Amino acid sequence: MKSYNIIVFIVLSFVFLSCEENDRLLYDTTKTGVNFDLDDRYQYDPNTSVIYSVQHSYNFAFGNASSKEMVLIARIQGVPVDYDRVLPVKVIDSDTTLNAKQGIDYLLPESAITLPAGKSQVEIPIILNNTVELQDTSKYMHIIVSDNEEFGIGNVEFSKTRLAISSNFKTPPLLWDKYYLWYYFGRSDEVIIKKFVEIGEITSDSWYPEPYSRIQILIDRTKIWFNENPTVGDDGNIIVFN
Repeated sequence: MKSYNIIVFIVLSFVFLSCEENDRLLYDTTKTGVNFDLDDRYQYDPNTSVIYSVQHSYNFAFGNASSKEMVLIARIQGVPVDYDRVLPVKVIDSDTTLNAKQGIDYLLPESAITLPAGKSQVEIPIILNNTVELQDTSKYMHIIVSDNEEFGIGNVEFSKTRLAISSNFKTPPLLWDKYYLWYYFGRSDEVIIKKFVEIGEITSDSWYPEPYSRIQILIDRTKIWFNENPTVGDDGNIIVFN
């Protein structure tokens, strides 16, 4: 019986030691992953300036402001430490000629972005500029997390984010897809989008209809307006709805 108890004790001791060793590996902070926060709790807040997704856009056509300050949230995987750390965030060019340029289309802090001691996330301020070019096209910022001595890439899918900047509706705003307006209107015509935004007094791409049934009311009002006011669409033809 004594030998049996000794064997059980040895086995349990080995299990507990193994757990402690694994815990140390699991919370090793020598190489902490960094992701952009995907919390969408501000998704429907028209006053938000917080970027909480891997894809985001801002369209100056909603308010025609000269600039807009946004905030990107970066969050670490793992536990905070008791000293400041430099976060390896940078903007890269993509395989397009529509890359936004620092100092022209946007402003990022020139100094290093620091994650304060004891914190697991940091706010990165971005100032967007409403340039003349944006009236006819969109520009794109591709923001990534790279490696350094303290940090590594966390979840690859969420270690980068794309921010689209525009001041027109040539590229349909997010709400056009979010509420399937392309389906209700049969197309994504810039003229139709402008009128829908005007009739709905929509001031942000983060717009949320209250009540939700208001969408259908605005769709009907927009269609009636075009039927009563002959207007040429993007294709050169008069816009008519049945």
